Amino acid sequence: MLTVDQSHKTNSSSMHINSVNINGPT
Repeated sequence: MLTVDQSHKTNSSSMHINSVNINGPT
């Protein structure tokens, strides 16, 4: 269960970083 939670958290973080990249200072 811990691994699944970790994976979900990592995926959420990755999506957030990707969103910030798209709406970055470009």
